[in-house]
Amino acid sequence: MPFAASGYSDALGRTKQPSAVASQHRGLFGFGKNKGGEAIVQATTTVPVTPIEMVSTASDLAPSAAAIASEVVPVAMASWPTTAALMYAIEYFHVAHGLEWWLAIAGATVFMRTITFPLIVMQMKNSAKMALAKPELESLQAKMKSNPSQDPALAEAYYKEMQQVWKKYDTSPVKAFVPMLINGPIFVTFFFAISNMASGVPSFQTGGPPMYLDLSVADPTYSLPILTSLAFLASVELGGVEGVQTTTQSAAMKWFLRALAVAMVPLTAHFPAGLFVYWISSNTFSMFQLLLTRNKAFKTIVGIPDVSSVTEAPLEVKASRAQLDQFYKRYGTNPTLHKNPPPKKKN
Repeated sequence: MPFAASGYSDALGRTKQPSAVASQHRGLFGFGKNKGGEAIVQATTTVPVTPIEMVSTASDLAPSAAAIASEVVPVAMASWPTTAALMYAIEYFHVAHGLEWWLAIAGATVFMRTITFPLIVMQMKNSAKMALAKPELESLQAKMKSNPSQDPALAEAYYKEMQQVWKKYDTSPVKAFVPMLINGPIFVTFFFAISNMASGVPSFQTGGPPMYLDLSVADPTYSLPILTSLAFLASVELGGVEGVQTTTQSAAMKWFLRALAVAMVPLTAHFPAGLFVYWISSNTFSMFQLLLTRNKAFKTIVGIPDVSSVTEAPLEVKASRAQLDQFYKRYGTNPTLHKNPPPKKKN
């Protein structure tokens, strides 16, 4: 049996017993803190052992060997490798640090969000640089729209100019999708890992806080879905939703996220309580992350450019830009000037 402690014989045929049997509750791959009972200690002996004594010793060790096996292993073996790895990580917090399951989920969430935080900083840098490049990019886009003949050579020239602008500011639209491509799979992995553990790990039934003791069933009071929705909505209003941190959130995107926050309550009400522990922990982390990333000293340390000259431009400048865009749209970027009004066409 895996993790079972047993005796062994030396070169002279004498049976030796281990000095200590591992704790009655072990977690990740059989390693962890003692939980649920003290270790069974037996002094190392070198005296011969009779077959009857060996049978008695084996029967005494049977309960300990059964307790050593991990609850997560059977569920993890039936899951994808990435999902299984996350299950073992959550179990590590549960066993090695003696945390209840809900605290283990929160600990694993904070750990994963912390190691992916550099991706958020990278995204914020890229968003800020895109904001600085926006006036030049808009000018190029206006020139491209004023090309009625759709000349391929001219369009290619404009595209090369746009690439030069991106190179000038060391930015690219592709970089904005990198954090989402990484954080998206992490979110899905957490969803399946906790869902599988809720249905396959018996101790999840008593692993929650006092108000939500059973993490394997849905919350009948609907308070957890509502708390999750409110935490998500707070992140939206503060502008710190993971994956969409930009210098200025569009109004349409913000209203979509608000509607999503409301829809989350009925859509997630049947999910096990353990999933809400993950979502609430993640949304809370997002709010603290936002407070940190808005700090000017932190921006200076990590090298996030200051975009106040673009995003906080005076109203007169913004109005002038709007009028200039309308002028380009109507007359093009290189309008023809006449000394006299052009002759009117005869009907």
